[in-house]
Amino acid sequence: MAKKNANAIVFGLGLVLLVPALFYNLGLISFIEDEGTRGIVALEMIYSGNYVVPTISGEFYFNKPPLYNWLIALSFKALGSYSNFALRLPMAICLLLYALTVFVLLKRYIGRYKAGLVALATITSARVLFYDSLHGLIDIAQAWLTFTMFVLVYRFRKDKKPYLLFSFAYVLSATTYLMKGLPAIAFLGLTLLVLAIYTKNIKQFFKLPHFIGIALFVAIIGGYYWLYYGHNPDLKTVFHVLFNEAGKKTVYEDVSSTFFLHLFVFPANYIKNFVPWTLFVVLLFYRHSRQFIMKSDVLRYLSLIFFVNILVYWLSPVVYPRYLLMFVPVSYAILIMAYYSYCEKNIACARVFNTVYLMVLVMVSLAPMSFLFIEKAGQIPNLWAKAITMSAMSVMLVGLYFKSAADKLLLALVAFIMLRISFNLFVLPIRHAEAWDVEEEKKARAVGRMLSGKPLYIYDEPSVYHEDDKELLDLSLFYVSAEKGEIVKLCKERLSNTYYLVPDSGLHSFNYSKNLQIELKGNTRGNMNLLYVE
Repeated sequence: MAKKNANAIVFGLGLVLLVPALFYNLGLISFIEDEGTRGIVALEMIYSGNYVVPTISGEFYFNKPPLYNWLIALSFKALGSYSNFALRLPMAICLLLYALTVFVLLKRYIGRYKAGLVALATITSARVLFYDSLHGLIDIAQAWLTFTMFVLVYRFRKDKKPYLLFSFAYVLSATTYLMKGLPAIAFLGLTLLVLAIYTKNIKQFFKLPHFIGIALFVAIIGGYYWLYYGHNPDLKTVFHVLFNEAGKKTVYEDVSSTFFLHLFVFPANYIKNFVPWTLFVVLLFYRHSRQFIMKSDVLRYLSLIFFVNILVYWLSPVVYPRYLLMFVPVSYAILIMAYYSYCEKNIACARVFNTVYLMVLVMVSLAPMSFLFIEKAGQIPNLWAKAITMSAMSVMLVGLYFKSAADKLLLALVAFIMLRISFNLFVLPIRHAEAWDVEEEKKARAVGRMLSGKPLYIYDEPSVYHEDDKELLDLSLFYVSAEKGEIVKLCKERLSNTYYLVPDSGLHSFNYSKNLQIELKGNTRGNMNLLYVE
């Protein structure tokens, strides 16, 4: 089989397998806390009919603008369900669109095949494949828009289309701002700095195309806040919270020994979080690879984009790996191109990598069968059939390794997609059966159904109820509100014939008639107790 045909078949197989890999059992595990926040904000938008001003418990929520919550609300409405799957569906769709965008934008510069590899690598990095693609958070959508801005700036600069360059840069950044807030402005500013360095042309920033871009940005953001002002004139608090959120993650927040340690370990952490494809970084120790990158116009630009923009987080003591997702295809494009350039000239290096890929294929083939010997997996329906099927499919890749001319790196990429399917089939059900938060979800949903049509409030009195409790009740609050069919609001008064959620720390000072002995997940200050006042 010709190499081109073999690669096309394997690519096609990988694309088909992405569907069960990203969507099967997506809603099985319960929310993490940030998902609860995204869910309750979207839910209250639907209940209130107000999609402009985010709220939690009917109170203004300032930490994030509303755009991603609109996508979740749309998913809830489209599926007619307030399920875990419905909340995570926008994330999974955005991930596929992210990978498609990587392919479409890079194929012009590095070729269709290698652009396809970078797209698959973006999905199959360990962090994305086994964590970020399981949770309905903002970061994948934000990364998709930010990466698009990175590459379109290069594309329109090469095409000498300044109006499109600045218009797309500012519109995409405004859209990203409406998802995540101030980081969008930082990435826009740093990307335009890269453009200035790369083109050695400052005058372009004082011409009409740039001013049109600024005007579009102001129109989008200003238009949103004009609508927002009609519901809440207190814009001072809005911007104070947004700047405070950004400030928590800056160098100014923690200039200490921890910060200086972070400066040194950040590169290693980046490589660790986005293995296995970041391991190609070893090739950069060879002069040939560095020279190859410097000779390539697009790779030089991507290198500048990576190192200048990542300073936002390299200099930030508080960094979660999901904040870095926009850099993943940028770094992979550089590393994968360096990999092919070096291995084409160094047969020994190619053999080493191919041996590693074979080991990956064999381990992925054996992994499903290992669950036949794990006692906890015995509860999985049709365990034998699933294990044999997944092993057989993975063995097929081993066969292609030996019998076809298919690219060995491509086979390894598809093997990781199969590994995610096995993860969905075996690991997620075991985790679901053992996780304490599954019972918490059931309990919270039961409370919502039990109190449907009955008055329920969160007691909001300074000596009893603290800001920390508000944030960390979001997870249980979503499930209660989803089943109850209405917003569970804060209340400063003790009303008769009313149910209240009160934290452990407030039980001694809250005068209640009956403790229903139902506790919902709280934080370190204790759980939230369901109480009744006659």
